Amino acid sequence: MFTGLIEGVCEVKSVSAAGASGGGSVTVDLGSLVEGCRLGDSIAISGACLTVVRLDGTLATFGLSPETMGKSTLAALRPPARVNVERAMKATDRFGGHIVQGHVDGIGAVKAVRMLGEFADIEFAAGPELLGQMVSKGSVAVDGSV
Repeated sequence: MFTGLIEGVCEVKSVSAAGASGGGSVTVDLGSLVEGCRLGDSIAISGACLTVVRLDGTLATFGLSPETMGKSTLAALRPPARVNVERAMKATDRFGGHIVQGHVDGIGAVKAVRMLGEFADIEFAAGPELLGQMVSKGSVAVDGSV
């Protein structure tokens, strides 16, 4: 589980496709966010919950399943792209955001941005397969790095 509050913006070092499996991987330099990180940990990369499959210093490699590649923008990343990073929340920590699973259901698009002083009213477009899952006043997580 995640809070949706970004801990850092980190650099993508590589992205690769795995061939026949249809999946791939992305390697990100986590910098100081690598502290306490272990193989198998869940970390949200641009809002998608990914699993650490390799660690090499501050570099963490994450597996990308075919589902993740098809329903997110992660496969389109190219170094030195920067991604939002959030480590999974601990049950004992206070969290100030919302409970976010990091399970990506699809890609929407920014339709309009209206500045309202120091705030912005942002209108998004999404296909019927996503809109059918949404409820009025429900929470929807949006990756703000793209």
